Amino acid sequence: ARRARSPIVNLIGDQATWHRRFDAPLTSDIESLARPVSGWYRDNLSAQTLAGDVAEAIAQASHRPGCVATLTVPTDCQWEKVAQAFDPLAVPQAPRASADVIEEARRILSSDDKVMIIVGGRGTRRQGLEAVARIASGTDCRLAVETFSTRLERGPGLPVLERVPYFPEMAQAFFEGIDRVILAGALDPVAF
Repeated sequence: ARRARSPIVNLIGDQATWHRRFDAPLTSDIESLARPVSGWYRDNLSAQTLAGDVAEAIAQASHRPGCVATLTVPTDCQWEKVAQAFDPLAVPQAPRASADVIEEARRILSSDDKVMIIVGGRGTRRQGLEAVARIASGTDCRLAVETFSTRLERGPGLPVLERVPYFPEMAQAFFEGIDRVILAGALDPVAF
């Protein structure tokens, strides 16, 4: 989910705040487990801030392209009464490619180079897939999807995209003959 930039909110229960200092048998270091797989992490410490922390976790997970947001919630913060609710936070619009970036992509697609467009993020949904299919029909580019995509829509009228292979040897063969790669919402194709 982290690699695919999936918008996920993890709410993880924990020992009561006042009980943590006793290092009870079920106590664990949740933060050290959650941080490597989370784009955002917070440890809630008060029932009064819980609603705001949940709203922040949802907003962080919802930022495009998306991430895993993890919030640890001690049991006493779940039990206590609170005075007010918290309104959802606004999620900013996804950044758009600048006119210069679009012009550079157009120039590359118009060249004699062998070009591959790798689609990722929200580009793997119907609207994005239809857009790259139109680009491919007017150019000689090859279409692919990143190795770990959040979601890949399929169905009538949608192009079938090749998936970038995971293993380096297979990926090298996959990119053989390609001069230029355009990333459309995708991460750089990196292997170990």
